[in-house]
Order: sequence, then C-alpha cells, then structure tokens
Amino acid sequence: MKKIILIVGNSHINSFRRCFGSIMSEKGVTTEAVYVMTNLLKSAWGGFKENAYLRYLQYQDNLMPDLDLRDSKNRIDLVLVGMGLLGGGIATPYGGFQPVPKDDIDNARNYTPRLPLLPNMPEGIHPEFTSKLISEEKARSIYKDLYRHKISKVQRLFKHGKYNSMHWISEPDMTESTATIRFGTDLVQSGLYGMHKRLAKDAVDELIEEFDFQDNLIFHPEDRNLPSGFTDNRYRASILPFDIHLLPEYFQESCNTLSERLIPRGFKFNNWLAGINKAWNSK
Repeated sequence: MKKIILIVGNSHINSFRRCFGSIMSEKGVTTEAVYVMTNLLKSAWGGFKENAYLRYLQYQDNLMPDLDLRDSKNRIDLVLVGMGLLGGGIATPYGGFQPVPKDDIDNARNYTPRLPLLPNMPEGIHPEFTSKLISEEKARSIYKDLYRHKISKVQRLFKHGKYNSMHWISEPDMTESTATIRFGTDLVQSGLYGMHKRLAKDAVDELIEEFDFQDNLIFHPEDRNLPSGFTDNRYRASILPFDIHLLPEYFQESCNTLSERLIPRGFKFNNWLAGINKAWNSK
C-alpha cells in the first residue's frame, strides 16, 4: 500500500510547495505528493458532494487532468494550506481582501476590508479605513463563530473523506509594507490588526480544545511578525507592493513540523501524478 500526500491550498500553496519539496529532497525522503490550488478548480473546494470530499477534483477549462482518488486503496494524508485559518482569514467577517489590479495600485484600499475599531486604540487612525467600534468580547465572538464553522467543516471532510491523517497549516499574514498600502500607515502602526489577530487566535485556541484538534493545526512562528502583527518585509515574495504572498523560507518551520508528522524515516521523495504537477507548476 502506497502513501499519498494530498496538499490542497489557496494561492499561498505555491511558496509552500517549494519549501516542502526542498525539505523532502534534503532529507532524501520519498513519498507520493500532489498539490491542488483551489482557485483552479471547477467548483468550490467546500462542495463535498461534487468533489467527493476532495477525492474527485476537476479543473477549470480542462487546465489539467481530473484527479480521481475515489477508489484509491492507498493511504492518503490530507494537508490544507492557508484556506482562511488566521492570516488573511481574519478579515473574512468584514468582507475579505480582494485582488488589486495593477493599474489601480493607488486605490488599493478600495479592495481592502475595514477592520472594526477596538477599545483603547491610539488616536490618528484614518476613519475611512476602519468601521465602527466593537468590544473585544464582540470581536472574539465573531471569530469564534467563524472558526467553529471552518473547523467543523474540516472535521467533516476528514471523517467522510476517510483520510489517513489531516493537517491544516495556518495562513500567513501579509508583510507590513503591503499592509501599509492596503490599510494606511496610521492603522498599521496603531497595532489594530495585531489586536484582531490576537483575538482570532484566542478563539481558535478555545476551539482546538473543544474539537480535540490539537494535533491537526500547525501555526507559523511569531518571530516572523513585527509588532504591528504583520509579517517582516524580508519575507515578501514579489516586487509588486500590493502582493500578499511570501517567500518559501517563511514556511520553513511549518514544513519541518509537517514533515516530521507525516514522513516515516526511510521514504524517498518523488512526485505522484507527475503530469498534473508539471502542468500545475507551469501555471
């Protein structure tokens, strides 16, 4: 019986893939791996009836061959990358982040959600880019409702998909320089995002115990973040100032943790469904 790692993620999966593949190669470890970027799929990743709990995946415009694991007898480990677990997901209740067109950089804030103000914030935050004041208790409740739904959904996926194991790696925070373009200097330096991040993490920590999910979530080290709560600019992947993506090195610790949990000693690294991965890498 073979071992397969099915890695499904949002746009952050590209940097993750490079980091994880490098670690596996360095360790001389072999297992079968396939990467799936959700925004290339024909239907929403959460449409479990259509995609058989991620075991039958079809791509938009026939970009790649269908991935069909419905009758596979192999052990399949599921890994989710990003998918709104903290990071950019913190803004989900307030509208979420939208892609910024290259010809509209000066109006990047029009594609950025307005975070609610929290008590005891310093003065000087531009009111145009925040929303009404809410209590910390209210914010924590918002995040708890958000992540209760997400974790419950992922647990259902793990159970009905009959996966050997499941791990969910949190979403990165954008760099501080990108956040400055998105939110403005005053808001970034105020620490408002960092406060929201702390409240969201508190909610997730409570739910981890409630759902007995301690061994399934992997978080990034806090030393990659600045006091604002955003990521250190040295991890920015692109020269495009509004690009939220990070360098592969950012994922080093989370990839190390994942490899230790998933890969027994003695395996060697190769790619499963090489045609699919080759096509995916060329995108």
